[in-house]
Parts: sequence; structure tokens; C-alpha cells
Amino acid sequence: ANLTLIPADDGPVTAFDTGPACTLLDRWIDLIHGLPLDEDGAWAARGRVHQPLLSKLLEEPWLHSPPPRSTGRELFNLTWLRQNAGSHLHDLPPEDVQRTLLSFTVETVAREVEGRLPPAAPLYLCGGGSRNAYLVQALRKRLPHWPVSPSDAAGVPAAWMECMAFAWLARERVAGRPGNLTSVTGARAPCLLGTRIDPLSD
Repeated sequence: ANLTLIPADDGPVTAFDTGPACTLLDRWIDLIHGLPLDEDGAWAARGRVHQPLLSKLLEEPWLHSPPPRSTGRELFNLTWLRQNAGSHLHDLPPEDVQRTLLSFTVETVAREVEGRLPPAAPLYLCGGGSRNAYLVQALRKRLPHWPVSPSDAAGVPAAWMECMAFAWLARERVAGRPGNLTSVTGARAPCLLGTRIDPLSD
């Protein structure tokens, strides 16, 4: 999950990954049921949080590294889960594992929000997780002082966020303008991103 902080004034925009988002949820339900995702979090809703497992997952060193930082399936995958969950994967009902993974995602997001956003600052969700009703419900319960809503409420359809971002990056590249923010990527300087290729040119 990526958290982007857009200040109300002219301060710098910052962004970084908070944790696995839905990656582990998707991998686990695929392993157990052969499904690509947990629709509306219905399977997770049938389980119970196993606190010892959740505490173990939250010990992951990457979660305590300073931003800017980025991660994905190269870290949070089934191999990582087996290494960190150990016998819990065999001892617990699989829906309890799913529910605990959902709490893991919620907790990794909530801790960063609490440490960086003032109370009452709006939190807009986009991407696949914004369509997981149980995940959104759990996030709202965990962050009662922050209004949580899909980015549609801010005029950006949640399902279109990524394609809109890449379209903007392409426009900046064509215009010859840097497309990165050093406060987000950790780059030493602004730079042009990507390569422009004209398939009709010689």
C-alpha cells in the first residue's frame, strides 16, 4: 500500500509504501481456494484475528525502515509468509490466517497515518483495496479520527488512479519535464522518466 501525503499548503508532497496492501490476502486465498481475490473481504470476515501471528508479522524489519521506501511481491509473498508464520499456517483455520493478514495490512497503514496525518485529515483510498468492503470497514474502525472514503469523493475514480498517473507521466515525458519528486522517490535530483519511442520514425 502506498501512502501519499499532500499538504494543504505549498509543502513538499511525500509518498512511500506502508506494507503489503492486498498482496498477501490475494496470495493466501489463491493458495487455499484457487481464487484471485477475497471478494469484499467475505472470507476474512469469517475468521478471527490471531494476535500472536499478527505480532510476529509486524516484526518485519522493512516496516521499521525510514521512507522513502518501496516494496511489493518481491518481499511480501508466500515464501515470506511461510517463513514468518511458521506452524500457524497449519495450526490455524485458513480463514483466521486471512483475517489476521487483513489486520496486518490495516495496522501497517494505520500506524503511518497516525504518525503523519493530523486528525480529521481526509484519507482517500484507491486501487483494489478500496473495493474490499471488509478491509475498508476495518480501516475505518482502526482510524476513527480520520474520515476514510474512496478517491471518487475527491473527483478521482478509485479504479482509474493508476492509469491516470501513467498518462500524466507520459505527458510530462513528451513535454520534456521531470516526472519525479525527490521527496517521494529518494532520487538525488529531478529527471525525465521513461523513453519516447516513435514506431514510425527511421
